Amino acid sequence: MASMSALMNKEIENAQKGGTSYLFGAEIGTAQKVRAKRSFRMFYKTIEKAKSGKAVLVELTVFVKHENTEIAKIEGLTYLPNFVLESSDVYWILENKVRGGCSEVEYMSIDNKFVPKNLINGWNTDAHRNAKTPEKIVEDFIKSLQNAKASKEAKK
Repeated sequence: MASMSALMNKEIENAQKGGTSYLFGAEIGTAQKVRAKRSFRMFYKTIEKAKSGKAVLVELTVFVKHENTEIAKIEGLTYLPNFVLESSDVYWILENKVRGGCSEVEYMSIDNKFVPKNLINGWNTDAHRNAKTPEKIVEDFIKSLQNAKASKEAKK
């Protein structure tokens, strides 16, 4: 069995190699709402294919910027049609899956319509205030792993 230190080294290495995709999945792209002065940077992780074969259940993460300031991170499970993922249609996602994108942060959410209730339980699909870029979140995650590793090694 691998040592805890070796496991933590592997986790740190994977996070450093993967960057934003390690925590948030594949980047779809960024949609702009010019009049609202907002941009929506989107990532997804595939959970499973729909039985119909026409859509994919994903964990969708959207980072919202107002002007040049990060203001929110919205996460949740939703179905995305294959054609949306194949064409990286961020505007379709913004229109059909991101609710309240031009509202206050507490009113933003991911549409989880049709997602089985047993998968939704325990998932927070609402937004929360966030002042960090995806890259900064990954950087902080790596630092926390390194600090945890150093702490464990110091206790030896």
